Amino acid sequence: GNMFIGAFIDIGADKDKIIDVMKTYSEDFGDVKIDIKKQPKNGIMSTYAEIIAEDNNKARHYKDIIEKLDMITEEKYPDDETIAKTTALTKKIFKTIADAECKAHGMSIDEIHFHEVGNTDAICDVIGASYAYHLLGLDKEKVYSLPIATGYGTVNTQHGLLPVPAPAVINILGDVPTQGG
Repeated sequence: GNMFIGAFIDIGADKDKIIDVMKTYSEDFGDVKIDIKKQPKNGIMSTYAEIIAEDNNKARHYKDIIEKLDMITEEKYPDDETIAKTTALTKKIFKTIADAECKAHGMSIDEIHFHEVGNTDAICDVIGASYAYHLLGLDKEKVYSLPIATGYGTVNTQHGLLPVPAPAVINILGDVPTQGG
């Protein structure tokens, strides 16, 4: 999410609006520090959105995240069409993740909870990227991509050491063209 936010800002999304939306939503999820700045990445200047939350390792149930997103949208942005579309996309993203986690863990959607992707910083990543996507009007365009680079190796998670890509990521990607590295 934070790399999408940076990329969307680099192609014209309003940084201050994105920060305001992420801060508004984070008020109900937990405290965050948002620092968006230009920095070199492998010798190329890019925009990096660093979102740091104090609630790392706090598991949240899928249903609770969705209910809170709806509540915040209704209370703070009742007539904002861009925010309504942002919330719908954010919920769709979390539903995709929840379905993949359900399949990986053999659980129902009512039982599933998120560890890393349930943290406030991850929720803000998804909200910020979704909002930037809609600010740029990309929902009205076709978006193309090269095969997804999945990485390799292992990653430490709250479920222990997992391969990269993790089982839930494999479930999400399905038949999407990928490449290692």
